[in-house]
Amino acid sequence: MTNSITEGVAQHLKEVFRGTSYGLLLRIAGALIAFCFSWLLARILGPSQTGVYYLAFTLITVATVIGKTGLAETSMRFASAAVARHEWDVVAGVRNTSLKITFIVSTCASLILFILSQWLALQVFHAPDLTNALRVMSIAIVPFVLLNINSELLKSTTHIVAGTIIQAAAIPGISLLFLIAFNSFGLRTGATTAAAYASSVVAVFLLSTWAWRMLVPEARIVPRQFDAQRMLKTGLPILWASSASLVMSLTDTFLLGIWKSTTDVGLYAIATRIALLTSFVIVAVNSAVGPKFAALYAEGDISMLRVLMQRITLGMTLAAIPVLLLLTCYPRLILGIFGQQFKEAAGALIILAIGQFIEVATGAVGHLLMMSGHERSLRNNLAFSAILNVVLNLIAIPKYGLLGAATATATSLAVMNILCIVSVRRKLGFWPLPTLKTL
Repeated sequence: MTNSITEGVAQHLKEVFRGTSYGLLLRIAGALIAFCFSWLLARILGPSQTGVYYLAFTLITVATVIGKTGLAETSMRFASAAVARHEWDVVAGVRNTSLKITFIVSTCASLILFILSQWLALQVFHAPDLTNALRVMSIAIVPFVLLNINSELLKSTTHIVAGTIIQAAAIPGISLLFLIAFNSFGLRTGATTAAAYASSVVAVFLLSTWAWRMLVPEARIVPRQFDAQRMLKTGLPILWASSASLVMSLTDTFLLGIWKSTTDVGLYAIATRIALLTSFVIVAVNSAVGPKFAALYAEGDISMLRVLMQRITLGMTLAAIPVLLLLTCYPRLILGIFGQQFKEAAGALIILAIGQFIEVATGAVGHLLMMSGHERSLRNNLAFSAILNVVLNLIAIPKYGLLGAATATATSLAVMNILCIVSVRRKLGFWPLPTLKTL
């Protein structure tokens, strides 16, 4: 029995490594492109207008999470199971249903944000320049939501590379090209940068639609009608979990925007995006193991799932250590690349990088809960951590500014991952962290 598990895990790891290797390379490419985009943005706009752009981006992120309604992950889960059974009419049905629902919801979210843009800019954030940036960027909500559905479905049909390109590399790459073009014409404001982003999202949505048609010809059949109520029943807990996760990741930026200046937001936004380099490996791994987790759980092979999870966690931790050391040892040097003013965020960068490393070292526990049908446990953990995050930010930001925001966010992130580890133990019967027995 032990030998069969070992052989099975080796085979799954080989498949995951293949998908992760490509995904990791693409994530590295995407991270480098995003780094170049942030660098050029900071050099062109300076901290204040950079803050305007990232405030708009933060609000758009909220709208896109609502627009997805939890159905990007849900469609991957249902489609992965259908692909394993070779039920391509079900895959087509899952896609049709998810696209219809998310189109309606994201359109409503886009219109609401467009209408409220001036009020948010003037009354909430006291940043007049934010109005036009929000209005322009609201155009990106619908295509961004739909391209994410296409991307997750491509991954569920084993086209992990294509799905990862669409999600990780294409948008920052095309955004960078638009930003360079706009800058050459002297267009250097938060609103024009928002236009660069929105234009790239529309282009990538068209690319994702073409990729689906070309790469998944099996799904070009009459779709079997998929129960929308069943999809929403599964997706809504994921939406709540995503919303709580959103609170975790965006509360600091919101409150800095309300209580501090757009300059503070710009400094913090750059520090946050650099710190994310510590944990981008977990996103690459999630892209490859999501369908694998769902399939193993559906087959009831918990022993295989346990060993696979533990070994993947060890690999991610080892991969993240060099990045953590670089960011914590040379924060001012790295931030100085973006401009001398950005060195003020060095302390925040160190704290945020440590928080991201803790997330990596605890493994893809949230993704495992989601793919194994325990999205409600994930939702509850995220909800508690999100409340903690809000409370800590409310206490820390007025007094400590950037350092307070970073500390509150890193602390609540650590608490969330610890809670998810406990949930995996209770729901699936094993500890996801690696042990000597499984190495």
